[in-house]
Amino acid sequence: MTGRRGWNVSRNERSPERGPDRYVLDAYALLAYFFDEPGGTRVRALVDASGQGRAELYTSVINFAETLYWTQRRRGSAAFAEVADGMPALPIHQVDIDKQLSVEAARLKASNPLALADCYAVALALRLDATLVTAASEYLDFEPPIAIERIGGLAVISGK
Repeated sequence: MTGRRGWNVSRNERSPERGPDRYVLDAYALLAYFFDEPGGTRVRALVDASGQGRAELYTSVINFAETLYWTQRRRGSAAFAEVADGMPALPIHQVDIDKQLSVEAARLKASNPLALADCYAVALALRLDATLVTAASEYLDFEPPIAIERIGGLAVISGK
């Protein structure tokens, strides 16, 4: 991980008492997993680790919806159905949106150039003290800083 102060220290260096490492997958990460796109190998490794109890994976229902609509646009109805039907079988917790998460996502959106769905992923990572897994190309500058794992070599992390 690269970036400004605090981003070089992984939030996932957990003691055994804190449980397994936590990761939040955004739509880029989910698309990489389902369609073997750049970074897909890393996401598959995380899914395997989650299935073995060595990691906890999360995504918001907003990010899952984003994954589905991109699948429909890029791959068609058959792929859409495959992802929609396959996601529940994966060891990834889908987190429903609540008022508190929406308030945090709105706060992030007001001060960052990210899409609203990406702000939900960041808000969820903050809530869970988790590492955000993404290939987003936007510049990310959050307060408080969050741990971000870039996949596929597409993301740019910067700070002031």
